[in-house]
Amino acid sequence: MKRQTVLLMACCLLPASLLADELTVRVQLADGAAPVAGAVVYLNDGSKPSPVRSEVFQKDRMFHPHVLILPAGSSVDFPNQDNTQHHVYSFSPAKTFNLELYADKPEAPVVFDQPGIVELGCNIHDHMQAFIVVADSRAIGQTNEQGEVTIALDFGDTQVPGSLMMVYLFEDEKRRALEQLTIAERLTTEVIERRNDLELSRLDVVVRDFGFRSAIASRNPATLNSALENHSGRVDADFALLLDSQGQLLASTLTQTIPGITETQLATARKNGADRSLLTINQRGYEVLVIPVEAPGLRAWLVAGFELDQELANVIALLTARHLGRPVLQLAHYARAVGQGENPPAPDIRTGGELRQLRDTLRDTLARLIRRETEIRHAATHDEVTGLGNRNALLQKAEDGFSAGKPCSLIGLRVSDLSDINDTLGLEFGDKILLSLSQRLRDELPDASLIARTGGGEFLALIPKLSPEALEQLALALRNIAESPLNIDNTPFSLRASLITLQLPADASQTNELRRRVNLTFEQALQKGVAVARYEPGQDENHLRELKLVSDLHSAIRHDGLHMNYQPKLDNGTGQLLQVEALVRWIHPELGFISPEEFIFLAEQSGQINDLTDHILQKVANDARAWFNTGLDAGVAINLSAMGFWGYSVLM
Repeated sequence: MKRQTVLLMACCLLPASLLADELTVRVQLADGAAPVAGAVVYLNDGSKPSPVRSEVFQKDRMFHPHVLILPAGSSVDFPNQDNTQHHVYSFSPAKTFNLELYADKPEAPVVFDQPGIVELGCNIHDHMQAFIVVADSRAIGQTNEQGEVTIALDFGDTQVPGSLMMVYLFEDEKRRALEQLTIAERLTTEVIERRNDLELSRLDVVVRDFGFRSAIASRNPATLNSALENHSGRVDADFALLLDSQGQLLASTLTQTIPGITETQLATARKNGADRSLLTINQRGYEVLVIPVEAPGLRAWLVAGFELDQELANVIALLTARHLGRPVLQLAHYARAVGQGENPPAPDIRTGGELRQLRDTLRDTLARLIRRETEIRHAATHDEVTGLGNRNALLQKAEDGFSAGKPCSLIGLRVSDLSDINDTLGLEFGDKILLSLSQRLRDELPDASLIARTGGGEFLALIPKLSPEALEQLALALRNIAESPLNIDNTPFSLRASLITLQLPADASQTNELRRRVNLTFEQALQKGVAVARYEPGQDENHLRELKLVSDLHSAIRHDGLHMNYQPKLDNGTGQLLQVEALVRWIHPELGFISPEEFIFLAEQSGQINDLTDHILQKVANDARAWFNTGLDAGVAINLSAMGFWGYSVLM
């Protein structure tokens, strides 16, 4: 932030009859007797003083001295004592000059031949500021700590001494203004950072969504574009891109030139979990967030752009404007009060122009930022379609219950085939189903501390603790209600639902356990085909094994941890080798032999089937080439997963 300085000038006409060798001047504040130290006092008598040569040097990224007093015609050197370069300039009417980047000092000094106040600045370091007071007078001085200065008077033959001029730099007020402006800047930064965190939390929900990951695994352009358009709209992104693991474009919601995402941005996002940058598209500013999609291992990159409020840029520009005086302190106090959670009235800025515009813009921008933050916070904890809580809200509510040691019961409901309904009858019809079902849940669970839609057709509710028998009876009644016909657009429509129950904290005492065991219990309900499934201890082991296999399979593919067995097929009559059947095998270093049926299924579910297929085809091709080179010409039969055909051209 550029340092701003407040200058006060005063003029006092001296009587023509004044005859003295020297004049002592005392400067004090108008509202009291406090002396003013550092005030520049000079006699504006039109004399031609002898010029001098002085210097303003740069050290620790500051000008020294901050105020220099010179007679007109004097010259100034600008030596640089920093280990960095400076670019000194002035656009003051009394002297305009521009010293390009230099490491030491210019060969020639700058001559200040016009009376006036020259403000110095640095184009590289905006906070650097100094003043040169150029006086057309021989009588110049600066007040001491007692606010006094004695200047010599040598009028010669003239009887008209002229006027006494005073220039004072309010150092204390300047310091206070800078402190308050820093608070205002910090307030704006904190609000933007909170908005950024909330946007990232919503994007994190998107990249963890199973349907979104499945769309990425399909590599089908229509599916990718549909999923990207839908999910970017739900997080209020102004545009979104989907890149593959190498940074190549897969899908975009933009119809214009696609902004480039650099390798540095991707590396930062991979290291820190996300990358934030600013981008200009068609002369409009955007905040761009890059977040990896992992399932496991890097599968893709999600890029989301959020348009910046132009008024916020106006605030920043105006905060660095020149000639800010006491009203800026009022604005800074106002910004600090808002930042502390107060709701103060906007200050009464009596001046017009930029300061009034700054007051109005700051007031309106803060109001919009607070309103936007409220909206983002609501969206971060509520489902956009149903208005119920979302996964974040449920996990936070459960965490609060765990911390407080307050037991409760959980009922979960998952609608079957919601994705098929959306694909067949449209997203609007699917949303109406979710709305009707959510209203039924509200009606049937009035005592629930929270009902949340946690993804797709899944709903979870936290209710007061019930006995296992009473909880099962409530779940059965809820299932009957959920599966009874819904009236959607005057058309009856029935659903199929699976229900689960858990007792908290007996069945899960941490949020990670809760998420994992809810999914496990839903899977058990689907596999067993029961009306209501209750979590049973010990189910985690199989799930944890699957997670380990999914993670280790990624490493086995990359580091050649799989091997091929070949089963020969012979001619029954001649015994001649006709072809071989390729069979992939995996000997896990800890778990031993893993059935192909198990790890191929996991590869399909985790989006690794294309990588696995590539790996197998490459190994078979290498082996077949080696056989051919030794004189063995045999065909090879390979069993491929149906999901592995995406992106391949198969020759028959």
